[in-house]
Amino acid sequence: MQDDNISVEPRRRDGKRITTSPWATAIPSDKKVFEPLSFPDLKGMKVMLIVPNDFYRKKLMPLGPGYIATALRRCSIDVQVLDCAIFSYDDIEIAKRVIQSGCTIFAMGALYPMIKEVERICNIIRAVLPKATIILGGSLPTPIPEFVLRRTRADIATIGEAELTIVEVMSALAGLKDLSSVKGIAYLREEQYFDNGKPILPRRVSKEEVGWPMRDLFPVEHYIRAPKFYPYGEEERLLTISTGRGCPYACDFCFRVSSYRIREFDEMFDEMEDLIARYKLDGFYIIDDLMMLSKHKVTAFCEGILNRGLKIRFNCTGRVNTVTPEIIKLLKEAGCIAIFYGIESGNDHVLKTMSKKTNLQQVYEAVRLTKEQGIYCEYGIMFGQPGEDHNSLRDTMELIKNLSYGEYRSQKIFGCVPFPGSGLYDWCKETGRIKDDQDFYDRYICQDWSLDQIPVNMTNLPDHEVNKIFREANHELSRFFMERVSQDWVRCFGGDVDSLPADSHDQMTHIMTRIESSGSTYDTSGRT
Repeated sequence: MQDDNISVEPRRRDGKRITTSPWATAIPSDKKVFEPLSFPDLKGMKVMLIVPNDFYRKKLMPLGPGYIATALRRCSIDVQVLDCAIFSYDDIEIAKRVIQSGCTIFAMGALYPMIKEVERICNIIRAVLPKATIILGGSLPTPIPEFVLRRTRADIATIGEAELTIVEVMSALAGLKDLSSVKGIAYLREEQYFDNGKPILPRRVSKEEVGWPMRDLFPVEHYIRAPKFYPYGEEERLLTISTGRGCPYACDFCFRVSSYRIREFDEMFDEMEDLIARYKLDGFYIIDDLMMLSKHKVTAFCEGILNRGLKIRFNCTGRVNTVTPEIIKLLKEAGCIAIFYGIESGNDHVLKTMSKKTNLQQVYEAVRLTKEQGIYCEYGIMFGQPGEDHNSLRDTMELIKNLSYGEYRSQKIFGCVPFPGSGLYDWCKETGRIKDDQDFYDRYICQDWSLDQIPVNMTNLPDHEVNKIFREANHELSRFFMERVSQDWVRCFGGDVDSLPADSHDQMTHIMTRIESSGSTYDTSGRT
């Protein structure tokens, strides 16, 4: 089991520390970086927080903008929210709302897959308010701030967690200090680029330092009513919450590495009770990068829920090397209905080279224990790591099929993308697979979360072959799951599976592919 207070720096594939990203030099959370907490009175300032559209059908309320809103409100700043994720505003509507807001400062957080949407929104703001100040945050600008600032025409990029940084930025924009004195930002001034280095991180993820997300500024009811993730029912009322920040591991594909800090659970349970009372919730999406870090953390979390008498259902993220019968049983008692495991590959050598620090034996055991408790398992599985070939892809496909017992929901393989900030990104640049940030941008044409492409070939396969066999593998898996569905339907009606027409499975695959592309899913209840 892992200790709960671990800070791991991001690493390259050769084991060296990543130094190209300011994120890698973030101040550890156990260091005192400010004393005491102070929030200047900036009454009269107006800021619009914008939530860009992520083009994903199932909408989860983002916590990052909520925490930023809390920090701004503590400074008496007038905060407005433009939620393009829930409402999918077109260009004209965004322009109209930007003008009507009366704001001259706009802030937006995003991940790299949303870069084209961020560009769109920034261009709209620039068209109607040329002198507006645009601030970007999140994992999009953090590893490559200069490229993102120039690409989006934004003014300032916050590096890493921004609850404390944004207060300093607003103080500078109010004329109380110079922008050059604000740590943890990069910015453009008359086209000249400046990087102020290390970000300021909260020492603790506590109510005192970062507060609770200011959800009342967002269209909460729309998020509650948004399509649900399986196995939640569509009638259930759910919101997002976190139990901690960061992840102590350093997988080479991950672009969100930071010091790991657990929330103070008494405060978190207070927040849960408040949200349940205010919004009549049935449960929570726990959206930590890694919730099941250790036996100590999981035990404290589950016992807290049980001791407070919280009758909730929740899902969480886990690692297969932390699963024990006791932990899974306790999670079940506390209300856990689904666990997402980042399994990544069906090949032990690939798992080792990506620094996953897990193995296939742990995968099979964790899934077995989880399913025995009636908890639904969801997996993150990829192909395209350095050194992969036909054999490793076949191993991964076999793993998916072996883990599918008792299930009919399809599982696909996602493309391994070396996003900026990851160890893979640095490795690709060093080995000439990526020329520069613009080269990766040109290759990565995806505007959603499908990851149905391998934009940079890191495998041992020829460039012309890698995406071809990747698509063929997912087609085979789709056929595998559709055969099981069609056979189950025949058995339900007393039919003979062997009498199915030869092309029936292909027809079913075609139909279900069309359904999935429209955003629907099939589950064992037959509900879409």
